Amino acid sequence: MPTTCTPIPRHRLWQLRLKRQGLLDPPPATCTKQTLVKRLHTLGQVQVDPMQVVGRAEHLTFWSRLPAFRPSMLDHLYAPTPRAFEYFTRAAALVPMDVYPLVASVMRRPHKGHYWPRWAVEWVDEHPAVADRVLKAIEATGPMSSREFPDDGSRRKGWGGAKQTKHAMDALWGIGKLMVCARRNGEKVYDLTERVLPPDITVDHLDERERIAQLLERALNAYGVTSPKELAEAYGSVSWPADRKLSAADVLKMAAEQGWPTINIEGTDEPWICDRAGRRSMGRDIKTSSRRMTLLGPFDPAVIHRKVLAQLTGFKYVFEAYTPAIKRRYGPYTMPILWSDQLIGRVDAKFVRKQAMLMINGIWLEPGVNASVDLARALAQMLRGFADFLGASAIELRQATPATLSKRLNKHL
Repeated sequence: MPTTCTPIPRHRLWQLRLKRQGLLDPPPATCTKQTLVKRLHTLGQVQVDPMQVVGRAEHLTFWSRLPAFRPSMLDHLYAPTPRAFEYFTRAAALVPMDVYPLVASVMRRPHKGHYWPRWAVEWVDEHPAVADRVLKAIEATGPMSSREFPDDGSRRKGWGGAKQTKHAMDALWGIGKLMVCARRNGEKVYDLTERVLPPDITVDHLDERERIAQLLERALNAYGVTSPKELAEAYGSVSWPADRKLSAADVLKMAAEQGWPTINIEGTDEPWICDRAGRRSMGRDIKTSSRRMTLLGPFDPAVIHRKVLAQLTGFKYVFEAYTPAIKRRYGPYTMPILWSDQLIGRVDAKFVRKQAMLMINGIWLEPGVNASVDLARALAQMLRGFADFLGASAIELRQATPATLSKRLNKHL
């Protein structure tokens, strides 16, 4: 389809992305397995990250959309009938189970461009005895975590100096011999793929270009609208050709072949890509009755692409956990505040588990945002809900900017 000539206002594209991400409509009152499966499908994938300054990345992503979600509910996606699998796409991620056939061929026959599964193949080839020992142990005893293998002293540099059996499990996972069947206190538990993969999931050979097109279309449906570069990176190397990284030009060519509409957006000459339903909705603003406020974690799919976020909203977001303290502008674990369809500020927080306390190190509103009574009330309510989700029984507010916000917040917290 030809590129539209009239530039689309950026805020409409942002609204469409929020709508697809499950952040614009009122959330359901309860959270069930079906709710989780549906949300994972709309998101396409959810990044998994062990950093727990506040909570795990995947838990924060689900809570932002489903306030009734609690971390233990994620177990429903793994068992008794798995509806999701973990793999390294753009990053370590939880992915809908029906995507498995689209990445299985990369696991089994990785090429130069597929860097993580290629590493896995090379590692197993170099350490066949360790890999075989791990496979036989899991086959005989059932699901196992790395912790359950004794440390035989065989460690190597990289990945925190992990023992060889852990490297073997990760490599066997990378080539599709093992799957993550559960999480125990955040640690991956592995089992043989044939014992985890549901019988309705079949792995057939797919034409490489068709496989890539299907993955990109899933990402496109999750975003609604996206830049070619963002789409090229959506599933990382598993959606790249065998010999090279997928480029923005490759994606635009595929968009023309697949009939994905391309559009102009205000302020840039770069064409963007949308799906057909998204293109039909761009003639007007998306109305929402929801005035819900939530936090977005640093690995949330709505904000993970920092350049796209800045292009569409003007919100400049830097994750400062790895920034030297003296160079930080806000804090190590700063999360954007979303109120309806507006990013109104950011919160730097830490969950002090021993004291069951949510420590709010700072809150900063964006320029031009009024620290009204209504905003303070909504923010306090959201923070109380966030504390409850984390298991915190108390909240300590250290600072909020402007000062009027601090005074009003303390009345409601």
